[in-house]
Amino acid sequence: MEFFIRPNPNPFVKTINRAIYETWGGEAMINFKWEKYGRYYYAIIWIIFAALLGCFTAATTLSEDYISEKDRKILYISSIFLGIIHLIIELRQFIYDPIAWISDPWNYFDLGAYLLPTCTSIYSLKNDDKIFFLISISLLLSRLLPF
Repeated sequence: MEFFIRPNPNPFVKTINRAIYETWGGEAMINFKWEKYGRYYYAIIWIIFAALLGCFTAATTLSEDYISEKDRKILYISSIFLGIIHLIIELRQFIYDPIAWISDPWNYFDLGAYLLPTCTSIYSLKNDDKIFFLISISLLLSRLLPF
């Protein structure tokens, strides 16, 4: 479990310094890591976020004419699951470097964009009720993310 929460950095990360950006070898290593891992990591995060946004938007805004109550509950459950995945990603970022996470104001928007839809979905699922101002704020924050 420790591996997933706080993985050990690889030797490349341990030896990194500002001088690496000034050499072609350093640039080649960074480009390799981006091509090999980074691009896919961020693509997966984007896809999960788009799914969260789509599920939450459909569950909260479509009327009963377009979506059955059973499908709405499935979308709420999907929103909760996808929101928890994003919250785990944010938690890992916080654990890795708490000072950097706290000092970046965009992390608070991220947290709101993931936490509000998740909590709103939980509330709507439990009470069969919608809180429209929370839905509005959730959708607004979700569309503010700059990724």
